[in-house]
Amino acid sequence: MKNLIAALPFNGVLASCAVTADPAFCGLIHRDITGSLFNLNSGFIQLQTSNVGGLQTKGFDFNASYNHKFSGVGSLNISFVGTLLNHLIFDTGINANVPLGNSKLDGVYDCAGYYGAQCSFGAVFTSPNPKWRHKLRVGFNLPNGLGVSGQWRYFDSVKNDTLSGDADLNLSATGPHSKPNDAKIPAQSFFDLVLTARLTDKYNFRIGANNIFDKEPPVVGNSVSGNGNTFPQMYDSLGRFLFAGVTLDF
Repeated sequence: MKNLIAALPFNGVLASCAVTADPAFCGLIHRDITGSLFNLNSGFIQLQTSNVGGLQTKGFDFNASYNHKFSGVGSLNISFVGTLLNHLIFDTGINANVPLGNSKLDGVYDCAGYYGAQCSFGAVFTSPNPKWRHKLRVGFNLPNGLGVSGQWRYFDSVKNDTLSGDADLNLSATGPHSKPNDAKIPAQSFFDLVLTARLTDKYNFRIGANNIFDKEPPVVGNSVSGNGNTFPQMYDSLGRFLFAGVTLDF
């Protein structure tokens, strides 16, 4: 996608201004009367949306299903959905082109496999970006209308974006160098279970639990997360969730 409408990441603006003194970045920084961005409410970084360079993603989606009926016993059904993320590239549109070590500050960075102040907090990326994630569901239905199904939700581990070799990411003001506990979010698995019952041809009852083992979400520092020191849009933040329902067909 070219000319993407998005906001520049605040850590990227700070780092690029510090290294290049480019007014395109430095002009977005407004310090308070003490010279700080954080002491008073008058300090801020101007990050309104604009047409940036673009966004590109590369990877593969996998989808498979299987059904088999066992005579007189019941039916088995299996479904699988997975995503392999090879690249998730954001182009700020501002190329400083400054060599830094083995990399250069060019306004382009890849967030596949990363999370952090730039790769999961802002208008472009709002959650971690694991290279692999999937949902696997297995269910079995009996001839009398009773059924059970379980689901496995998996998210691969992600590293803090300041550990990237890309200068546009590892120049961030905050990161695992000062907060080692934020260096990595380990792989996460959540399991769900649903029981169903069909009575006559009209009533469908269901009861179940999401995150049945009451697994807690990963907790990271507030400098790299947007809600409650975790990412509730990806990881279950409320623990085990019970539900029940009935459907009437007529």
